[in-house]
Amino acid sequence: MKSLSLAAVKDLADQWADQKQTRDFDCARSMYFHDADAEDLIRMWETGHNLQGGKLNEFEFGALVEAWVRVFGCPPLSNSGQA
Repeated sequence: MKSLSLAAVKDLADQWADQKQTRDFDCARSMYFHDADAEDLIRMWETGHNLQGGKLNEFEFGALVEAWVRVFGCPPLSNSGQA
């Protein structure tokens, strides 16, 4: 069995922490609009506003795209109506 230096072990721990943070972020984003129905998603896409009426921030925009793909099975069209 190969031994790892303390520095190597610390590097691994840092990598795993970064991976966990990314997974946690992705999970939070994918569940953010889990209660939104198809009409909600369409309204948010058309208006650029979240369910509470505020402007979508970057995180919410990503969450909207993920929810759209989950519900409709494809990415949303651009705002101009073109794929």
